[in-house]
Order: sequence, then C-alpha cells, then structure tokens
Amino acid sequence: MEKGELLKKVILAVEDEIKGLELSAGSSHQMSVDAPSAMQSHSDTTKFQMKALEENTKRSILEKQIFLRNVVDLISLQKEAKEIDILRFKSDVKCNLTP
Repeated sequence: MEKGELLKKVILAVEDEIKGLELSAGSSHQMSVDAPSAMQSHSDTTKFQMKALEENTKRSILEKQIFLRNVVDLISLQKEAKEIDILRFKSDVKCNLTP
C-alpha cells in the first residue's frame, strides 16, 4: 500500500470518528439538559456527569480536527517539496544540456 493511500484511509477514519463524536456530543448535551438538577435530586449527579462528558467529547473532536489539519498541512508541504525537487531537476537538466 502506498503512503498516499494509507494517509487517505487514516483521514477518512478520523473523519468518521469526528462524525460519531459529534453525534455523541449532541446526545450528551440533550441528556444533560434533561437530567435532574441538584435541587431536584440530592444524590443525582447525572447533569454534571453528562456536561463533563459533552465537554470531553468536544475536546476530543477539536483534537482530531487539529490532527487532520496537521496531516493535510504535512501532505501539502510534501507535495510542495516534491514540486521544488522536480523544478530543480528540470533546471539542472537544462543547465547540463545547454552548451
């Protein structure tokens, strides 16, 4: 498997994870809204736990988005480096072929 194909698969997998986490964050938010507050139940900390889960999920989404951005930037830099190498090679060949 080529590096490019592997990177595409990694990117697609991370994008799928992000979609799943976004759904999870949405349902966690709804559960925290629907959960009883401390004034309604002395022993129930569900509202706090659901809010913490939502925040952690959003943090995970952000980390994965940053990871994807870094991968895309790395790919772009590699493409630019290859293009520069190709241009250097072409200019070297022209210099060597011209009298």
